[in-house]
Amino acid sequence: MVTTAISAPAAPEILFKMRLSPLLTPHAVVQRHQSIPVWGWTDRPRTRIKAVLGPNKAEGISGDDGRFLLRLPELPAGGPHLLTVESLDGGERIEVQDILIGEVWLASGQSNMVWSMESSGYTAEIAAAKPNQIRMIKVANRADLAPQSTVKGEWQVA
Repeated sequence: MVTTAISAPAAPEILFKMRLSPLLTPHAVVQRHQSIPVWGWTDRPRTRIKAVLGPNKAEGISGDDGRFLLRLPELPAGGPHLLTVESLDGGERIEVQDILIGEVWLASGQSNMVWSMESSGYTAEIAAAKPNQIRMIKVANRADLAPQSTVKGEWQVA
């Protein structure tokens, strides 16, 4: 569940919107033993941003284009954790629940990538799995000639 809480600002012109990458949504998995990137966008440039995940905190300022990237110190495998990102200037706060720290595997390919585990005959492995610790995000197919700054997708628990 992602919750956004906006406190009432002193003046209406301070209120703005902040959003995180679609990769930082409920049920996400981030790589263990690596610094953890937290990135997104604000409607206002030069906004002070703070992120908290577990015991780790990071602060920074969005660029002139509103983009920001914070790096939290690495964490060992575990969770679930709550990721909190807030604007220190506008009072907006985003909470992302059920974040796991673990192994992240990227897979890509052709049509065989949509083949399901149930169709593969691995019934014993499926029965022995811990489904609440297995997560997947399927990024929507998109063809573009230029690099993209975001994707469409939603994390799912197995």
